[in-house]
Amino acid sequence: MSKPSISQSAGRHFLTDRIRLEVDWRRTAQSRGIAPPPAQKPAPEGATLIPLPDRESWAIPPCDLEEAIARRESRRRFLPSPLSREELAFLLWSTQGVRARLHEAAVLRTVPSAGCRHPFETYLAIFRVEGLAPGLYRYLPLDHALLLEQTPDQLSARVVAAARGQGFA
Repeated sequence: MSKPSISQSAGRHFLTDRIRLEVDWRRTAQSRGIAPPPAQKPAPEGATLIPLPDRESWAIPPCDLEEAIARRESRRRFLPSPLSREELAFLLWSTQGVRARLHEAAVLRTVPSAGCRHPFETYLAIFRVEGLAPGLYRYLPLDHALLLEQTPDQLSARVVAAARGQGFA
């Protein structure tokens, strides 16, 4: 079987139902008994973790899902006020947070992953969050904490350039 090149058509090919006929799913790492990756990339020895507010302390008002979907709209202009740490904590928990630990290698998160393997790490370019210096951070979902990775020079300009000149990024 030849593999399609990486392109828009290749992506469409992958998303079709034909893929199930072309892949031997019995040969996946999980099917072969290979241990899943760690639930979280470890923090460097001696690193200082920045704890985030936990769910019990949030004052985030509830929102009906149907209403949220109906009210959703794209925005390119944002308020100049910084995001609160509580709001950041809620957003991170909502997108990659841990709901429960089943055992060392199995963690139930707020988002699905086949076989509880969650092969992601969440990195943030932070510019305006109360109490946090601008920089590149990594979210540690098991600890519900942040780890400051870097404070590169001209981070804002570099992010705007990476976003093809879109200053709101």
